[in-house]
Amino acid sequence: MNPTVTLFAVALMACGPAKETAPTETSGPEETEETEETETEAPAAWVRVADGVDQHSLVARSASEVIAAGTYGGGVTLYAVAGGVATPEALDAYRDVSGEVDVAVDGAGVRHLLHSRDAGGPGELIYGTDTSGAWSFEVVDRGQGDSGKGGWNAIDVAPDGYAYLAWESGNYAEGTAGALFSGSWAEADLDVDLTLDDAGTPWIAGRDSSNVRVARRDAKGGFIDVGLVDDLGGNTGFDVAITIVGGQPAVAYATLNGDPTDLRVSVYDGAAWQAEVIASGDGVGVSPALAATPDGTLHLLYGDLEAGAWVYATRPAGGAWSSVEPAELTACVGAPQAESVATLATKDGALWAGAHGGSGWCVGPLAA
Repeated sequence: MNPTVTLFAVALMACGPAKETAPTETSGPEETEETEETETEAPAAWVRVADGVDQHSLVARSASEVIAAGTYGGGVTLYAVAGGVATPEALDAYRDVSGEVDVAVDGAGVRHLLHSRDAGGPGELIYGTDTSGAWSFEVVDRGQGDSGKGGWNAIDVAPDGYAYLAWESGNYAEGTAGALFSGSWAEADLDVDLTLDDAGTPWIAGRDSSNVRVARRDAKGGFIDVGLVDDLGGNTGFDVAITIVGGQPAVAYATLNGDPTDLRVSVYDGAAWQAEVIASGDGVGVSPALAATPDGTLHLLYGDLEAGAWVYATRPAGGAWSSVEPAELTACVGAPQAESVATLATKDGALWAGAHGGSGWCVGPLAA
């Protein structure tokens, strides 16, 4: 979950509503029943959310609406994106925001926000909800002295509003607003990501300077280490992304300082991790996004700095990877930059993407 951006102007893809067709009249003695026209919602357009963003994340509230969270200039802004329009909501209660930001939505539509804050003293990890119609925030963790806290973080929420939080150095918390309890899962000094499977079990992926690891929470409240995903010998990339496909975890990550850089996806088969190199090159996939749809398809979005292009790759269940360059995304955000971030969100068969590049931060649909 995780950069500076310049500005850009672009014509967004316009999608109009489906045309209505009048029922056909027939002559003769027999009457023909008129068939009622079913209106279908047109796909949303790619929309420029903001000209500048540092970090951002994305969650789907429905098939036609997503909530995007972004940090810029030390503040956090949420955007409801629907129908080709991004409606902002600035959260001014907390400034001096640093590091990553993540957002989740529970079954009641309540939003949950996680971000780090550095006001010149010890860094803080902040968790917020709008359960009562107004935002409330609490400090989950605090650093020592001038040290930061929670710069890498992730959140997911069960339908009943029970929240699961993970952040760097193997830290973990779960519970409801005002009643979180903390624990730990594994040592991961750098980036983390978290997801829930269909049974509501949290899975956490994390990386340190040498390895990528995954653990799942057990029924007793502890964590079971699912094993070393990859030993990269000190060449781990910036971000790690996790999703669940076919009931098992899949993780996307890139090597760093390698020659060339590899973007890899590893899927656990129940006994061992099976890694595939998706792309190689200078600056490939440093901040990838990974998602799965109910049909077992894996979806991967990443930037290729060497080619100056965004790449959307898919792998159907039991199939092979294939990729395209999504023209609408590139037209909206421009070429990926060294600190660009990609995000994906799925809901009810819809697949949404978010990215920022040299021309702004945009959100829009991908063909799931």
